[in-house]
Amino acid sequence: MKKTASLGFIAFTCILLFATACSKSPSASIHNSWKLTNVEMPGADSIALAQMNAAEVTYTFKEDSTYNYDIQGTIGKGTFSINEEGSQLTMTEEGQTDTISAVLSDTILMLSKGSEKMMFTVKK
Repeated sequence: MKKTASLGFIAFTCILLFATACSKSPSASIHNSWKLTNVEMPGADSIALAQMNAAEVTYTFKEDSTYNYDIQGTIGKGTFSINEEGSQLTMTEEGQTDTISAVLSDTILMLSKGSEKMMFTVKK
């Protein structure tokens, strides 16, 4: 009986460790291509805001900690890091570093700085 209980505990521990090791961190969801769907900038006039919301903007974040973007044909790239919780994104491009608050799920990425917000969805 004692041997069976020990084997059961060992099996349970192995299953628990395997499940924990296989779970993906929230920050891993950023490794995708994202399309801008909404911009909120309280200080912008309505025409500029409408143009920003209509613009074709795509960001792609890769597993090697690099990103690239296409903003209506303007291409750029840089490096990034995101904290484990997926709540703070740091991007560096041409020596300029910027840290932005983030809300990240498997299908939505919202970036904000002050009262300005940009909402992205996974590009299909």
